[in-house]
Amino acid sequence: MGPETFATEIVLPELVWKGIDLFNAQHYFEAHEVLETAWRAEPKPVRKLYQGILQAGIAYHHLLLGNQIGALKLLDRSLLHLRPWSELTSPVNIMDLVHNLLFVREILQTDQKSERFQEINLKPLIITRKP
Repeated sequence: MGPETFATEIVLPELVWKGIDLFNAQHYFEAHEVLETAWRAEPKPVRKLYQGILQAGIAYHHLLLGNQIGALKLLDRSLLHLRPWSELTSPVNIMDLVHNLLFVREILQTDQKSERFQEINLKPLIITRKP
């Protein structure tokens, strides 16, 4: 299943839901570990979606540690994998995640001294349908 078929139905395995729950609890490193396991096990193109989410979490992790350069690198990688899925709004709203990642990236790129860092909202993934 690739982005071209996401509109019909996408079913996320339990391991991905566990990673999303950790992501939403702001346990970004732990979410990365769980989602990486799911990503490595998935042979279908949907694995890029898992990879994009886990990289978004690691970007947020870098931000919380004050590593803006690392965060920017991971934001770019995450967006590369998530953009093909950016119209996906169910079972998780990737469109909202992509918009937030772009907002965070814009702040980091335009204000290297993080004076606008307070504006950065590390938003959770919006779950629109969970099994």
